[in-house]
Amino acid sequence: MILIHPANDAAKELRGCLSPVSQLSGIGTGWLSRAALQKLLSLCYQAYDRKEKVTLTIKS
Repeated sequence: MILIHPANDAAKELRGCLSPVSQLSGIGTGWLSRAALQKLLSLCYQAYDRKEKVTLTIKS
C-alpha cells in the first residue's frame, strides 16, 4: 500500500509516500499540500457516494 498525506517538501517529509500539492515550487516541493489533500479526499468521497470506482495512475 502507498500512503497519501500532506507534505510540501518530498525530500524532508516523505519516505515513498505520495503528497498532493496545489502548486509546484520546484523539484519535489510545492505549496498548500493540506488544501490539495482535502480537495482530493472530497472528490474521492463524492465518487464513493455515487458508487464510482476511484483509481490512481502514476506516470513518469
